[in-house]
Amino acid sequence: LINLDEAKQEWLKTSGQHQIKEVADHYGVYQHLFGDAYFIPRVPLTILYDVSDECLPVYYGNIVKPSQASNKPKVSFKSDDNTLWTLILTNPDGHFTNQESEYVHWFIGNIPGNNIEKGETLVEYLQPFPPKGTGYHRHIFILYKQEKKIDFSIYKKEGNCTTLSERTFKTYDFYKQLQDVLTPAGLAFFQSDWDKSLTNFYHKTL
Repeated sequence: LINLDEAKQEWLKTSGQHQIKEVADHYGVYQHLFGDAYFIPRVPLTILYDVSDECLPVYYGNIVKPSQASNKPKVSFKSDDNTLWTLILTNPDGHFTNQESEYVHWFIGNIPGNNIEKGETLVEYLQPFPPKGTGYHRHIFILYKQEKKIDFSIYKKEGNCTTLSERTFKTYDFYKQLQDVLTPAGLAFFQSDWDKSLTNFYHKTL
């Protein structure tokens, strides 16, 4: 019998990284976040949403409904203990007032090793909220490897931050400013479109 986990790990070590890059390229991930630049995702991300006692994984463009992503996912990756990382979840498709901007849905910096819980939460998790009739929105996780501890204080948002203007973000500008001290290393993304759960979300949260 074939061990699927072992087969996946072997794929990720060999051709998988370049195939993920090609899929992300197909979905416009690099163009819309990094302009003309791209990177090979060397660090595999495992991202799981808890849905009715089952785990819904994020791959590379699969569908995840807003109701399934109402709570932050569990994120894991392999790394050495003495490394630092940044994880950002951003949506380049959903900004209400500026098509060139994104909304940042989650931002954790200075993650020691792979211990997400001990990272510095700069922006709390906010679920997908694609308006009705706007189709599928890409929600993209980017993992960056840091060269050192970084002062992210200018990105810090207080509380749950449901004021969308404060969540306005541009990956291109963020990376351009910090490219000497961090390097994109991993990615995963899902697509999400409107569902009925958002009626309540818009009334009570936004």
